[in-house]
Amino acid sequence: MVSRIWQGLQALVNGLGGAAGLSDEELKSQAMQDPVYTRNLIAIEKARHAWKVQLAGIAAVVILGSLAIAAWTLVSLHAAGHLKLPWSRMATVAGTFAGSILITVVTALVHKRRTRRRAAAATPANQAQNGAQGDQNQVGAP
Repeated sequence: MVSRIWQGLQALVNGLGGAAGLSDEELKSQAMQDPVYTRNLIAIEKARHAWKVQLAGIAAVVILGSLAIAAWTLVSLHAAGHLKLPWSRMATVAGTFAGSILITVVTALVHKRRTRRRAAAATPANQAQNGAQGDQNQVGAP
């Protein structure tokens, strides 16, 4: 995730292609002279915009998720404080807080494991091993 964001930032800094180091006036003059260059510039700007929208969406999801986890933790702590348990209220609050963190960590690890398995299943090496099964042009061995 961090590497994709870093690559996106490097692409923005490098200008996403041959437009690096040119001023706006030079880019406009080249775009007016060559329609292919114009289409390339439009594609570059669309890619930049799409990347910015994607980055903003990811940031919004992370922020909303963090707020939801914090709110849920506060609600859990408040509810746990009203329970009549045989140990002190501070032990209940500390245990609830530690339990909330533990659930969050376990959920994150399970999610990471699932994404790794999906990525491993979709790698070209695995597809090459199974590629001969669906090949209609396969010649049988004598």
